[in-house]
Amino acid sequence: MRDGATRQVIRSIAHPAPVRCIAFSPDGKTLATGGGDSIIRLWDVATGKEISGPTGHENRVLSVAFLQGAKVLGTESEDGTVRLWDAVTGKEAHKVRIRQKDRGGPGFAFSPDGKPFVFVPDWQDKHICLRDLETGRELRRFNAHAVIRSVTFSPRGTVLAASTKDQTTLLFEVATGKEIRRLAGPESTHS
Repeated sequence: MRDGATRQVIRSIAHPAPVRCIAFSPDGKTLATGGGDSIIRLWDVATGKEISGPTGHENRVLSVAFLQGAKVLGTESEDGTVRLWDAVTGKEAHKVRIRQKDRGGPGFAFSPDGKPFVFVPDWQDKHICLRDLETGRELRRFNAHAVIRSVTFSPRGTVLAASTKDQTTLLFEVATGKEIRRLAGPESTHS
């Protein structure tokens, strides 16, 4: 970790496998890392020491996020599942299968309220799936003109942004699935 003002290293952590994803808790006191070893680790930011971490994924952890304050940890893995964990005890609270085992996708994000989530099913897909976290049921599909590379929600969860392989950023209204803006990058073939 680096100091934002001075850029000096203030703390190092040692996740033993390559780190694929990382997230701070809302209070900034805890850092979660997910790695190629299928393990989620929680770290005390002040000391750099490993606190604990939930276990249960069977393949690389691709996404990690703190939800509902810092009470819940949400993860996505190449084992094809999205899981919710009690961030204090590490106990698995919920699991939803979203794709075949041993398959990852390029984009995944939890909504700010932690209820629905979005993901891109495969590396060559031109659509995004919005699913209910409790049931796993698909709520909506967002279609794009090009292969999707990443996704994220706006802070209020009302807009979904997606970047595409041709360097275009698409903005969708979450409630309707309607594309509301297209931001063309320098190499984009669409404007």
